[in-house]
Amino acid sequence: MSIYKHNQKWVKVNVNVDRKIAGLISALNTFPKLRTCESCEGDEHAFVTFTYGDYWNRNTKEMSGFVMDYLGPKLIKKFGDNINIRLRINTTFINIEGELFCCKSILSKLADYVFQLARAYKD
Repeated sequence: MSIYKHNQKWVKVNVNVDRKIAGLISALNTFPKLRTCESCEGDEHAFVTFTYGDYWNRNTKEMSGFVMDYLGPKLIKKFGDNINIRLRINTTFINIEGELFCCKSILSKLADYVFQLARAYKD
């Protein structure tokens, strides 16, 4: 049962973001079912919060599978301690969100790699 009265559809939206994190936001949004929620390039560390899949119906399996089985392992293997990715429960909307933290110095390389991952991803 959907939490919304009407059927939902994916639409990508333009939005202002911090200049140095813009490439990563664009790369993440290349995944058809990924929606970035908030971000900051930070002084030393950057972050992005995102949802994936059918989040409005509280589909936690789709989100956790994407992060734990695909995105997370690949990013950690490539960037090691320079990156941290985790899942959290948003108690306001009662849904699951991903949080990606990284050293600001790797933002450009991370964006390039995420573009590669998105092109190779088979949902």
